[in-house]
Amino acid sequence: MSFPVISSVVSVVSVLLTLLSRELKPGTNLRTKLCVFIALLIVSNAVLNWVDRPVETLVRIFYQDSQDKHVGDLLKTALDGYNCPVGEVRQITDVAKWSVFMDNEWQIRFFYKGDIGRADLVRLIDVSVSAQERQHKMKTKFERAWASNATEGTIEIWIPALRRR
Repeated sequence: MSFPVISSVVSVVSVLLTLLSRELKPGTNLRTKLCVFIALLIVSNAVLNWVDRPVETLVRIFYQDSQDKHVGDLLKTALDGYNCPVGEVRQITDVAKWSVFMDNEWQIRFFYKGDIGRADLVRLIDVSVSAQERQHKMKTKFERAWASNATEGTIEIWIPALRRR
């Protein structure tokens, strides 16, 4: 049974038990126990709804060379067309962060195991859009160590300089 079905059943049972409790004499042991049980059902229903909330996808694109901004913009347009919202397209100007680009490969990074499907989808879109621009390998990386800096559903694309300096 899926979460929405379970949640619906719990809601209906809660309503029926609430109606039943109103028929019982106030202050009786049975009515008190029934009210506690109803409260537990309502709390469990709230938890089920919270657990089953959809995770929004957010793509962030980072590129190394200012001459490659057009590639980031091209990817943003393509991803927007597939309902993958892009939060930012930004050049990494901090040389200390350039270590990400040392292997000279595009990286599709995800931070939670549940996001691997999103990362694969983003990679497929990127491969089809950027084939002409990209002369580098592309890899998908699980970056659990950086999860505290990202929310579930966040995918990052790191683009090395397309032309060597």
